[in-house]
Amino acid sequence: MKPLFNRGFTRNTARNFGLTGLDGAPRLKELAPQAKIIMFTAHADLKARADKEPAIDGFVLKTESTQLLPLAQRLTGLGAPPT
Repeated sequence: MKPLFNRGFTRNTARNFGLTGLDGAPRLKELAPQAKIIMFTAHADLKARADKEPAIDGFVLKTESTQLLPLAQRLTGLGAPPT
């Protein structure tokens, strides 16, 4: 698997290598243990499995894409400080 790194963020291209995000997440976490992995998918039925995968730090449906940035900010500590 060859992730694309950009300013501390990565886009997992697991599907290009015959893996699913669920399969690729543990491998990516091995390569970058401090990485925060968000599963961004159109498949709501994967949430239960993603919740059980310790390598996955967050889950966002593509229909709820406005939640992606706030989650990434929260996971990385880059968001606005709590008020």
